[in-house]
Amino acid sequence: MKAVLVSGWGTTNEIWRDVKCSSAEMVHISWNKLLTGDFELPERCIAAGWSLGGQMAMDLSRRPEVAGLVLVSSMTCIAESTTRPGIEPERCSLISKMVAMSRKSYLKSFFLECGADEKELEFLLKQSKEFSDGEMISGLSVMFNHIAVPEPSLPAVIIHGTDDRIIPVAVSDYIGKFVLKKSEIIKVEGRGHLLPLHEPELIGKAIDQLAESITS
Repeated sequence: MKAVLVSGWGTTNEIWRDVKCSSAEMVHISWNKLLTGDFELPERCIAAGWSLGGQMAMDLSRRPEVAGLVLVSSMTCIAESTTRPGIEPERCSLISKMVAMSRKSYLKSFFLECGADEKELEFLLKQSKEFSDGEMISGLSVMFNHIAVPEPSLPAVIIHGTDDRIIPVAVSDYIGKFVLKKSEIIKVEGRGHLLPLHEPELIGKAIDQLAESITS
């Protein structure tokens, strides 16, 4: 079985560099590629995504090729509502303005808020240069204005850091309780948003175990 890994906003497939799987063959698709629709899924696969990539993976789960989901620090929609946890919807326009005014300064503060150290910050900023301003704004729009609707019957693993300052861990609690009822939630104590860099072994193990359970 293959696992399709989708990167998060402002990051390339390099975000998954340390994630290794033994039972699933990894295929990488960047989030901006999904926005264009110019991609193909393997015949039978697990869709896995981090942050915005997880939101997109949930939409992919309605396609017949997808047999399971792994969500890492993700959400159906990052904007909170009266029934759904998240962050203030007004932040979308504010972030868009900051990206337009001083993109590098904003991304530096964003990645630091994610929990990056100085070496990781350089690594992440280098990745962000791969995307145009238009792509970055389009990604923001998806995060704040689109509600992902996954296939509710799929088996899923949801992984979230308890100290995530970008997407509150309550968002994953919501997904597990109301959206993906056949899911297992793994909360990583003391971890922030950058789980692909900080907990790659955990992510790889979750993908492998889900692949094995689906194929057994």
